[in-house]
Parts: sequence; structure tokens; C-alpha cells
Amino acid sequence: MGFLIGARVVLGIGAAMVEAAVFALIKAAIPNEKQSLAFKVQGIAFILGALLGTPLSGAITTSLSWEYIFWLNVLVGVAVVLVAPLVIPKSGSLRGSGKSDILGLVLSGAGLFLLFFAIIEGERIGWSSQLILGSFVGAAALLALFIVSEIRAEEPLADLSLFKDRFFAVGNLLRWASEFASMGIYFAISHYLQVELGHSAFVTGLLLMSVIIGGMFVSPITEPLSKRVDGRWLVIPGFLLVAGGTFWLAHVSTESGWAFFLAPLAIAGAGFVAQEGPTMGIRDRNVSPEQFDDAWCISYTIFLLGVGLGVAVVSAVWQSQFASNMKEFLSGADLPAGVADKISVILFDGGISGDPASEISGPDTVQQLIQLTFADAVNTALLSCVLIAFLGAVIGLFLTSNRKNDIDELNEERRNS
Repeated sequence: MGFLIGARVVLGIGAAMVEAAVFALIKAAIPNEKQSLAFKVQGIAFILGALLGTPLSGAITTSLSWEYIFWLNVLVGVAVVLVAPLVIPKSGSLRGSGKSDILGLVLSGAGLFLLFFAIIEGERIGWSSQLILGSFVGAAALLALFIVSEIRAEEPLADLSLFKDRFFAVGNLLRWASEFASMGIYFAISHYLQVELGHSAFVTGLLLMSVIIGGMFVSPITEPLSKRVDGRWLVIPGFLLVAGGTFWLAHVSTESGWAFFLAPLAIAGAGFVAQEGPTMGIRDRNVSPEQFDDAWCISYTIFLLGVGLGVAVVSAVWQSQFASNMKEFLSGADLPAGVADKISVILFDGGISGDPASEISGPDTVQQLIQLTFADAVNTALLSCVLIAFLGAVIGLFLTSNRKNDIDELNEERRNS
């Protein structure tokens, strides 16, 4: 496991370098009047990659083995290394003096590491332990120092003055909530479909694509509406659809068939698509061309925080609820010593991984109860996504109408001309 985590760290470093390079390439090689279109094309490519990656990796895992997913990365990497020097033009510095905000980088990186560590390891180590409490306090202190250092820095890592604009601040918060909910849903449901219900990785990928179907039905309606009505009328219903579909999903059981997942996933997908366009439009509404680089960096970081925290929090709630259920079960059940010891090891030493019921030998009733408590833990974890989606709808209430502002600006331009 340590080897795999280390390899993923290296992959993460490479991904960060590539993402920054793509942004810089568009800014350097595409004329200003076409950059907006270029970023939209890049966004579509990103979405298609994320959506097609699920069934593609599932097909590879089912037909070959999970290790071959990483061989696909190797092949793509080799192809890019060979082709990139021939097709990518040289580019110079895009902005500033090239100085690095090392202090901001260290403070933000260390603060986020402590935050994620505390969330992920809280159940295994103990939420009230000095290590976990100290990690939470340290994360809060380091991130507070990061904010102070950015305000005072000559060339900050992030231009926090952008958050003075309410549209930018609220738009990014909504984007964070959307990514939190989407990744939390994918993480919980993909695991449950494969481990508890026994579906292959390929079938799981196909079922998860129900999200796309819901989005396809809503997109032709929301796209033109986003240019005519106040963004709140799309953002709020969108998040409510996400919350409703996820609440439906939060009722899985050991008897749930594959058809159970189609409608709620499609409803959630419709909600994600309904609010995504207006949310990003609201976020970038008042960003000037001179601020675009800084705004993109901040928005992309918040996007990644939504992805990371969605997985981390859902995993933590899942672990905690399952452990709580099993502790209650252990306290009231008369189990053979070997079975009780095995359950204790899973709960208190190694954490939950794979299928807990298959790792514990014992009466069928014991395994059935473990499966039931596991399903209950998944449902509780999904409720955290429901809460965040509902929070997104509430935040949407505080968006002021931008339609009136657009009309006023248009009339002003007409008068001036």
C-alpha cells in the first residue's frame, strides 16, 4: 500500500505540472479573442476524459487486470513525450518576475496535508486523540498564516483580493460544493456496486454513466435559459436535484438491483449540469482580463479541494459509521473468540478495506449483519453529500439577480453609442 501511495504522489506531481502547462500553452499560443473558446474546448475535453475514464478503466480491469490501467498511462505518457516537442511551440514567461512564493507554498501545503490527514485517519487513530486534534489545530493555524502571508506578499501565490467580489467568492464556493458531492457519490457508489453487490468494474462504470444521461436531457434546456434568466433559477433547482437524487441513493441495501441506481444517478446528473454553467458564469462575471490568471489558479485549486474533500469526508463518515455499528454489534453479541478478534482487528487496526464480510469467517447470520451495517454506513456517508448539495442550494439564495445588471449595462452601452 505504501508503494502504491508513493506512486500516486508522483502521478499527482506530474498531473499538476501538466495542468499548469496546458493553461500556459493556451495563454501563450492562442490569440486573446479566441482564448475563451479554447478554454471551453479544454473544459469539454476534461469532462469527456473524466466520464469516459470510468467505463474504460472498468473494461480494462474486467478483461485484463487493474494494473493495466496504469500501463495505459505509460503508453499515453510515452506518446506525449515523443510528439510534444514537435507540435508544442516555445513560450516565454506569462507574467511577473518569476519569483516564487515559497512561504505561501509551504504554509498551504502543510496546512492541507494536516487537514486531510486528520479527516482520513481520524477513525483509525481516534477522533479525540492528541495526534488528530493537534492535526486539526495545526491545519487551522497554518492556513490562517497562509492567508496573512498572501495578503502581505509582494507576489502572492494566490491573489486573495479577488474574494472581495461576491460573485467570485460565492461562485467558487458553489463549485466546491458541486465537486464535493459528485466525487463523494462516485466514490461510495462505485465501491458498493463492486464489493457488496458483486458487479464487475465495467458494469459499474456503465451504471455510473447514468449521470451523463440526466445531464443530456437537461443541457438543451439550461444552456439557453442561462442567458435569459437570473442564475439563481438554475443554480438552486440544480443543487436541489443533486440533493434529491443523492438522498434516493442513500437507501441502498444488500438487495438493491442494478436498476435501482439508474434514476437517482440520472437525477443527480441533471442537477450537476443545470447548475454548472451558471455557477461558472457567476464566478467569472467580474473578473478582468488582468486578473484572469490569478482567478483561474484559485478556481482550479478550489475545484481540487472539492474533489479531495469529497472523497476524504465520505470515506471518514463511512468508516466511522461502520465502526460504530460494529462496536454496538460486538457489545451485544455472543460470538466465537476468533470471529470477535477478527472483527476487532478490522475495526481498530487496519481500517475498512474491500469486503469486510468476506474477511470474517463465521455463521451466515454474522456475515449478513456485517453486510447490513456496511450498507447503513454507505447510506450515512452519502447523506454528507446530500447536506453539501443542500448547502449549495441555500448559498444560491444569496446570489443577487445578475439579469437586471446585464440589462442596465446593455442600455448604458446603447446610450453611449
